[in-house]
Amino acid sequence: VVKSLVCTETQIAVLLCLAEASVNASIVHKVSSLGGAKENLLPIWEQILNSKIPKETESDMTSRSMIQAKVLKKLDLIADTLGSPFVMKEWGALLQQIYKDSKASFSIEGEKEMVHPQWRLRQAILSSLDILAQPDYLHLIVELWEMGIRDDVFQVRLTAANLVAKFCSNSCAVGLPTVMNDLIPVLNRFHDEASNADSPNYLRRMTYLHAASSLSYYPEAWDLVRSRFESAFRDPIPNVRLKACRLLITLDETVLPGLLPLAMELSEENDPDIVSALSNLRHK
Repeated sequence: VVKSLVCTETQIAVLLCLAEASVNASIVHKVSSLGGAKENLLPIWEQILNSKIPKETESDMTSRSMIQAKVLKKLDLIADTLGSPFVMKEWGALLQQIYKDSKASFSIEGEKEMVHPQWRLRQAILSSLDILAQPDYLHLIVELWEMGIRDDVFQVRLTAANLVAKFCSNSCAVGLPTVMNDLIPVLNRFHDEASNADSPNYLRRMTYLHAASSLSYYPEAWDLVRSRFESAFRDPIPNVRLKACRLLITLDETVLPGLLPLAMELSEENDPDIVSALSNLRHK
């Protein structure tokens, strides 16, 4: 019944409910236990993800993306049910296309141009990349991550930044060598571009700090980002200096001795937020 409705239903509210039900953990586990996940759930998920998003109005476009997001936000559950190798083999190209399509801008007659209106789709895809990663599809994982770290939307960039440490985990197919050889060079260029006097972007430098700080637990990787992290304590933008101080509490204790003198110099500014951040560090 649900499969039939997903194919024929046109009411957005109903489709949202159907999409949510299709990724309900209890329902998925029950269907999976009966051996019917690929037969009964896979067609529903594919119908939802393959649905074309109409561009008549901003409202229609947003609603359709919300339906797709219901499924994409549960990619971890889907991967657990169908297996990550199966998902990447069957959906790798589809996820890449949805990601790219979500960045399309368009104009509606009589309305202003919409730019990147579907960023939550990109965020949902990125959120599960560490789970979906497979040796045969690392090029796609790295490509999606790089698009994410360079995204125009801060929330998407932050999601990509938070993936870096997860990629380093022994349980992830990406692994520390790939992070060091492929991701960190991209990350460092991203930082340098955001620090260029011709196109400074302090929010992107703050994104870099989130990614770099998570690498403090991996000494070889930390060595590749340390100098740029240190430069944040001398950044001309107060918010960047504050972010560096606040992230200190998340770092591995072995790297703190080299950073504390830089942080203590900032305490002389008598900025109450910085003083508070350093106070929290003393109680770590």
